[in-house]
Amino acid sequence: MKTSEIVKYILLALGLCLIQFIVLDKLQLSTYLQPQILVLIPLILPIQTRRPSLFLIAFAIGMIADFFLNTFGLNTFCMVLVAYLRSFWLPKEDNPRPEFNVVPSLQIVLNPKWISYILILSAIYHFSYFILEYMALKYFFRILLTALLSTALSIFVQWIIYQLFLKNRI
Repeated sequence: MKTSEIVKYILLALGLCLIQFIVLDKLQLSTYLQPQILVLIPLILPIQTRRPSLFLIAFAIGMIADFFLNTFGLNTFCMVLVAYLRSFWLPKEDNPRPEFNVVPSLQIVLNPKWISYILILSAIYHFSYFILEYMALKYFFRILLTALLSTALSIFVQWIIYQLFLKNRI
């Protein structure tokens, strides 16, 4: 990966962290709406990113989020889980064609496979996050509702970020 691409990914990660910590976490919309857009960081890393590097990046972003949000490892676990599950979703070939596969990059093409990739892994992130936060299955329906609503809001915010900052600019 070129140095300019690495700088773009770092700036995108910093921008997402700032949006998450300064804007989204200060909004008190509802107890059922707690979007986490940081899940996008391990999802858009290039397919050539090696698994140890991917896990370290996810771990570092999760630790940073835990530090600023006082969540004591919840974000770290969920980030690493999504980074692990990402490899099962992506194609196994080295140079897949973007029109037929989900190919993470900064040059995002919004096709149905890409949207389902982001949607499912964001939902897994939110569901695992809220299961660990509530730590009781007696709140299963509340966990499910919170995860679904937070995922929907998170996808909406990610779409807005894509429209404002990523579309035709990178």
